[in-house]
Amino acid sequence: MKAKTPSQKQLDAWLREWQRILRLQDWEVKVAARRERAMHSDECEGCNRYQPELKRASIHIRDPLDDPEDADFPPDPETTIVHELLHLHFAPFYVTKGLLNTLQEQAIEAIAQSLVGLKRRGKAIVNKWSRIPPPVKQKPAAKQPPRTDKRAAGPARSPGVHRRVTAKLPTAEPRAMAAPRLISAVPMAAKRIRRATSKSEGG
Repeated sequence: MKAKTPSQKQLDAWLREWQRILRLQDWEVKVAARRERAMHSDECEGCNRYQPELKRASIHIRDPLDDPEDADFPPDPETTIVHELLHLHFAPFYVTKGLLNTLQEQAIEAIAQSLVGLKRRGKAIVNKWSRIPPPVKQKPAAKQPPRTDKRAAGPARSPGVHRRVTAKLPTAEPRAMAAPRLISAVPMAAKRIRRATSKSEGG
């Protein structure tokens, strides 16, 4: 399936996002999609015309409509924007021809693909975890009223009333009853002794 041309709104959103990430907000940068015939080179996916002394740049992205449907590497406009923005950091020592130019282009492309790949993997992880339902919160157990022992507690008392409990002392009644018995037992013993003695004398 052939890729669609990104809207200007989407291109501007990618540009603002990656300018912030790459610390290039002090540059005035514009981006637009162009057909292959309007590009500076037929073999490039993007081109960047910049003025370091003024910190201005104009980025053109090749329209995905010009890429064949069976392309081994489908176009990625977001990665192309990051690639062209990285050129602004390399501008002071960028080499336009020869082996050094090839090595610089390879390094910039590797960095661009790595940054965009990290962003997309992070979003995929967030989306995966957002689909997992949150754990169900268990309802707290209902508090049971404290158990009271009515037998131990005793009868209810009205507030502000103090009852004084006095201990019952044992009565002295048994001793009073026992005393006469001891007293009456003494004369009886004396009478018996007298009778015994009288009998012995008489016999």
